[in-house]
Amino acid sequence: MSGSGITEWRAKELIDTIAAHVEENMEAATKVVEVDARHRMLSIREPEFGTGYRRVLALYRLKSIVKREGMDVVGKVGIPPGEKGGSYGYYIEVGSRTAPAHPWLRPALLTNLQTIIKLLRG
Repeated sequence: MSGSGITEWRAKELIDTIAAHVEENMEAATKVVEVDARHRMLSIREPEFGTGYRRVLALYRLKSIVKREGMDVVGKVGIPPGEKGGSYGYYIEVGSRTAPAHPWLRPALLTNLQTIIKLLRG
């Protein structure tokens, strides 16, 4: 293999380069879901007493996060638990004894699945 220009194998650099590319693609994919989920949550009209709170959740608490965890690139979209815990987004999604279910996150993911796959492929 003389003249090939390859002098040494740098696996860590290659892995870091690939992971950075995957992270960029994951950022784009999670933003697609975040924007759609935000729109869906803002369009929920009942129960009326929760309108202001859902607005705060959608505009200020809903987040997308991408990070490396070991060899994995992980993308998360949702509403982080509050200081006292609480899975507020979950109960809007699946309902509770005081309010009906209003799916907003799962449809945002499933509706955009083909776009997400294309983005992750690069």
